[in-house]
Amino acid sequence: MVNRKTGTFSMEVTKSVDKGKRVLVLHNDYYYTYIKGTPFSLGVALSRGHGKYFFRGNVTVEEGLHDLEHPDVALADEWTYCNTDEHPEHRYLSQIEAIKIYLSGQEPRLHCDKELIQEVLFDAVVTAPLEAYWTSLVLNKSENSDKGVEIAYLGTRTGLSRINLFVVPDELTNQDFLTAEDKEGVFNADHFPLWYKRAAEQVPGTFIYSLPFSSGSENRSVVLASTAIQLLDERKSPIAAVALPPAYFPPFLKPETLAARMF
Repeated sequence: MVNRKTGTFSMEVTKSVDKGKRVLVLHNDYYYTYIKGTPFSLGVALSRGHGKYFFRGNVTVEEGLHDLEHPDVALADEWTYCNTDEHPEHRYLSQIEAIKIYLSGQEPRLHCDKELIQEVLFDAVVTAPLEAYWTSLVLNKSENSDKGVEIAYLGTRTGLSRINLFVVPDELTNQDFLTAEDKEGVFNADHFPLWYKRAAEQVPGTFIYSLPFSSGSENRSVVLASTAIQLLDERKSPIAAVALPPAYFPPFLKPETLAARMF
């Protein structure tokens, strides 16, 4: 770039996350060129992997909206599925409300990301059985009482998340986990939470486990476990979601089940 040349190369790099406490290993492609008529050059780094591919499934708007409006579903607060800032009358809308109005076709001035909405509706439908699945685990908690699981969670590439508590909120070891106070744990303006990014960069089918750094001075510690759910056992395969402790892995999110719903 200093010599004002045009070219590309790739290399494996490490990126610090969690305020420098943890590391991601990435394979980046770099592109660079000079800007004609100026003394400047431009360089772009793109990480290879899961972000290039995505799911589009065969679901109807009606079933997608029904599952999207469920109480255990949340969308990334800072993501723009619909532009609610463009017109004053839209600013009171939540993103889910805006999506519903957009799909009804009643407000032509509401501009939304059609492809992202199509993908998030698919995610809502495919993950809808989680509520009944996790509820059945709660009802049979006596059989799993030695598991020690406090919370199960799932997040998708489209910013949709579902959580289920297996203890009352006051008994959670980490009271801030997956709340607005948990800046590294929720989908935010930087797109993906730390537990999602770390799992997405792991070998498919493996779980990544994390201990909070503060646990060394406490009598009890919490292990955070997550894994990426992929359609194929290849790095180029799209990631359907990142999910939950191993004992609570839902069988209906297995690759062969997801594949049956694809275009």
